[in-house]
Parts: sequence; structure tokens; C-alpha cells
Amino acid sequence: LHRVDRRQRQMCIRDRGSFSSKANAEKLNLTLRKSGFPAFVEPIKQNNEVAYRVRVGPELLRADADVLLKKIKENTKLDGIVLNYP
Repeated sequence: LHRVDRRQRQMCIRDRGSFSSKANAEKLNLTLRKSGFPAFVEPIKQNNEVAYRVRVGPELLRADADVLLKKIKENTKLDGIVLNYP
């Protein structure tokens, strides 16, 4: 048996960080979803302003998140990072 980390892992797909424009974040979100990825936009507070981060997932295991990120890179040429998501 192996223990599974109960924190879900999400990928954060970034294009020079977070988007200040919700429309730009939604555009990337739509591109990812049309490619079959479970993407969504998350508003975040950044420097007393709202920014928008595009996320994909969640995946329970790090290995699964890494595989998903590789598929995203291959299919869309976008890069990202794997983060723990509360």
C-alpha cells in the first residue's frame, strides 16, 4: 500500500504570470477546454487588484498532474507549473 497525499494538485498555466484582463484569461481557458483539458479561471487578489489565473485539473497524484502538463505542452505549446491546491 502507498499513501496518497490528500491535497489535490492543480496546474497553473501561465502566460507571463496572471492575467489582468478576465477576457484574456477566458480566451486561454476556452482554448484549453476546446483541446479537452479541464481548465477554469480563478480570480485572485494581487496588489489590491483582481487578477485571473488559468488552472487545469485537479489531479490527485503528482505523477498524473505531470502527465497532464506534458500533454498540454505537446498539444498547445503552453507551459505551466504544478501547484498544490487547497
